[in-house]
Amino acid sequence: MRHDDEQSQRDAWLCRRLIDSLALARDKSPTGDRSGPSLKREAQSGEPHDGGFDSDDHCLRLCRDLRDWGLVVEQVGTIRRIERFGLEHVTYRLSDKGLQLVREQIPPMPGVWDERL
Repeated sequence: MRHDDEQSQRDAWLCRRLIDSLALARDKSPTGDRSGPSLKREAQSGEPHDGGFDSDDHCLRLCRDLRDWGLVVEQVGTIRRIERFGLEHVTYRLSDKGLQLVREQIPPMPGVWDERL
């Protein structure tokens, strides 16, 4: 059970890093979009914890959790039939709800690390 708790805490922290990276992208880019691989790199930069993303699929799963919670918007690019869908086929941007979370205008979300908890 302890391993699952550590995994959940790491995933919550990584979700926060993804959201924070997209918040910075809003300031640097007119669209605020980040490609999947670029977002993963930015979220892992300056990694103070021992656990980053296990793989591209792990990052994609967390991004899709954020999408399902309404915190990010996902756009899927073109995929050829012979290609396996992956992180390189998507772009993300912060949704209005995600920006409200970053600005602490809404209560903390389960699954996303928040210093208010």
